[in-house]
Amino acid sequence: MVSINLYSKQYQKLLFTKEDIDNLTLLSAGLNVESKINNRNMIKNGKAANYFFIFSIMHRLVVGGIVDIDTKRRKILFEIIENSFLMNSENVNSDTLPSSFSRWNSDMKRSDIVVQEHQKVIKVLGIQ
Repeated sequence: MVSINLYSKQYQKLLFTKEDIDNLTLLSAGLNVESKINNRNMIKNGKAANYFFIFSIMHRLVVGGIVDIDTKRRKILFEIIENSFLMNSENVNSDTLPSSFSRWNSDMKRSDIVVQEHQKVIKVLGIQ
């Protein structure tokens, strides 16, 4: 994981609380979270939390990123997400992760698509 000082960032723009940032800091240090980080970023229709946002966060925290990771690393990534995040106060749906990740991964490789969640993360965290 890439360790960054999240407290100096405008984390409220990512809809995180201080407790979420405390736990995200633990995660970025390769440690287990004390309580799950609540992703409050919703998809456009406002009915569900946005998995693309979580993938974009993880892409910035994992050394080398997560685009095109192999099956073994993908399984570990999904376990970390399930154990570390909530989706708008609900548990992560493990059945949704593979298809959501596949769409995010494909979108990240297309130059004609700007993944808004990814740009939002870069703007706030300031890391490439």
